Amino acid sequence: MTEKKQPDYSSFQRYQNAMVAARFASSKNEDDLRHVSGALEALVGKGGMNLGEDGDGLLAGALKSKEGIQTAIGIYSGKFRKARGELSPADLIGWYSDVLSGLSEEESGRIVAYFGQYEESLGAIESKMGKASHIKNGEGTGANTEEELAVAEKTLQKYGTLMQVMSVLDTYQFENLRPNVVSMSRKEDLKGIASKLPEVASYKARAA
Repeated sequence: MTEKKQPDYSSFQRYQNAMVAARFASSKNEDDLRHVSGALEALVGKGGMNLGEDGDGLLAGALKSKEGIQTAIGIYSGKFRKARGELSPADLIGWYSDVLSGLSEEESGRIVAYFGQYEESLGAIESKMGKASHIKNGEGTGANTEEELAVAEKTLQKYGTLMQVMSVLDTYQFENLRPNVVSMSRKEDLKGIASKLPEVASYKARAA
């Protein structure tokens, strides 16, 4: 029996820092908000889209305004979701390997086995969930039949736990990217501070 080949995650990993930027941007914590630019820099840099000088231009344009930042986040987080949505939860469980590494073999095995039940694409699942939620939200308005409501409820039950677990795993997966983003922010902050300081003779030159 041949071992299942590990899926290629590069199609969406290159955009994953857009999701980190989105989380920072939606935070009410001032410390988090300062790292939005660092997350966008990581997005266009070598560990992300690797755009080189083009990335510098894109970043500079995005950071000119809050609207530019939100537009960039929206575009590239959308690309992340679309690319990741082409894979199934069964395929995606390997992407969470670092998050699951602290669990016992039995605990991680249960999560892996649970995800293994879902071989349809994540995008298809999210679409079904969205339609089912819309139908359930309209319950009592007469817009849908009892049969449609029952099917919607069954869909939400079928995928609800999966989506909740993925949400938790995503939180820790993106948190793993935080140190690199903070490092980007630190570098840019200190470069800015250094550029504003007056030039003075070095300590060695003054001591001579």
